[in-house]
Amino acid sequence: MNVETEMQPVRAASAGREYMTRKRTVRDRFWSLAGEVLQTLLAEPQKLENYFRMQAIFPECTVNNVLLLLGQCPEASELKTYDEWKRIGSPVRRGEKGIGLFCTDRARAGSGRDVGYYFDRSQVLSPPRKAPPLQKPVSDRILLEALLESAVPEILPVGIDSEILEAGMAEYVHEEKSIHIAEGIAEEDLFHALTAELAHGEFAAGQEAYDRPAHLWMAEGCAFLMDRHCGFLYPGFQQWSLPESLPGITAQELRHRLAAVRAAFLVLRGRLETAYRHRAGKEAGEEDRE
Repeated sequence: MNVETEMQPVRAASAGREYMTRKRTVRDRFWSLAGEVLQTLLAEPQKLENYFRMQAIFPECTVNNVLLLLGQCPEASELKTYDEWKRIGSPVRRGEKGIGLFCTDRARAGSGRDVGYYFDRSQVLSPPRKAPPLQKPVSDRILLEALLESAVPEILPVGIDSEILEAGMAEYVHEEKSIHIAEGIAEEDLFHALTAELAHGEFAAGQEAYDRPAHLWMAEGCAFLMDRHCGFLYPGFQQWSLPESLPGITAQELRHRLAAVRAAFLVLRGRLETAYRHRAGKEAGEEDRE
């Protein structure tokens, strides 16, 4: 009997178990790091501003990956894998440590909970010239009209009632499933206010009663993400009402709420982009006819 041949399947099985154990250890380590950052946000809600700024830079990142970025590279601005940076002629500097993120790309990581490593542009040699900041659309008016048009049928911005809105620029009224808009508001301010109210509508969808105060910071966070996506630097962001505390909220509930903000943003972004293309194309057609 060839003992060496007989032992090969045993060694392969043992190596496979060791590999899975190592992967599980790495996953657990990064899961713990994400949890630590989440606990920091729970203890110091004012730091949610840092979270939303990072989410705005990487809108496709999941909540857990934004938490991991905050925990490993809070100044991150552009991420690529080692091979991706090398491919464009910007190799990673020797000694740089990869930023671990949970991967959802099975071809890259094998499972949604596996960890892949990325590097920020600050970690590479001769980084390519950074793309200019996102420019605002040619017409803010078209953008605002598109935002109004993109509202779902159940939440249509209706009416202009300055008496109801003495304390604000726009207000989602859950009982009416509508948004009231005050008169005389600058386009940039109205875009932010209307986006926040549309976010309230998303959060309230399907609910018989809606706790608006509990969702104020979530709606503002969603509006901030939309501002950045569309090129607005809303001046009032520094004064937005971040909660001083999150009483009764668990870490899991905070993670759920942050995921709800991201989901609302992606929905509103998709509707706005569709409506904007339609509106811009319509205006271009009218100009050609003239």
